[in-house]
Amino acid sequence: MKKYLFILFVVFSVSVLAQQSKIDSLQQLLKTAKEDTSKVNTLNALANKLLIMGNYEMAMLYSDSSIHLAKHLNYIKGLGLSYNIIGS
Repeated sequence: MKKYLFILFVVFSVSVLAQQSKIDSLQQLLKTAKEDTSKVNTLNALANKLLIMGNYEMAMLYSDSSIHLAKHLNYIKGLGLSYNIIGS
């Protein structure tokens, strides 16, 4: 039984590390991203990853940024996804 719990712990730890790595990568992309639909998509992806990790406040901040940019660009699909993330 202890063996199975250890394996489960290792798998969970690797999953959390992979998620954090993806979050770090998305944050690096945002530093150089232009104000276009691609940035809206990156903001939404980052907000979604943060939501999955349980960091609700940061997810909300990135979603709000995405909403403002999507409205400015008139990017309806990105706007809808931003609202969907907030509603989750």
